[in-house]
Amino acid sequence: MTPDMRHLGPRLRLPGRGTPASELDLELAQEMASALGRLGRQLEAALQALTDFDAAGALDEDGPADRGLRTQLVMAAADAYWCFIVQRESCGLFDVQLIVDHYKVPVEIQRHAGIAPAMRPLARARWLR
Repeated sequence: MTPDMRHLGPRLRLPGRGTPASELDLELAQEMASALGRLGRQLEAALQALTDFDAAGALDEDGPADRGLRTQLVMAAADAYWCFIVQRESCGLFDVQLIVDHYKVPVEIQRHAGIAPAMRPLARARWLR
């Protein structure tokens, strides 16, 4: 493995070409990379939405609807962060601090990552059917 490939996890090493199995491995690696890119963009968008909301000073009015909207934005960003971490780890990339540093993920988002909100009774009933 070349020195510039050491940061790649074991699953992202590019396989050789030629056999059907290696072609499938290449396609899987491309899909994993594509999923990482999509989830990274989703994380960026969720963090930007929260930043824009905070910058607009929407909570200055202290309305319950505004607090509820901010909570939804925080949970959406935490979910995007969690999904990105899980996808990276499935690719063999385990250094979460790189994500925190690169995307400047606030501690508030990190604390909420992986926490699933309680399902509403109606949604729970539909799921159990």
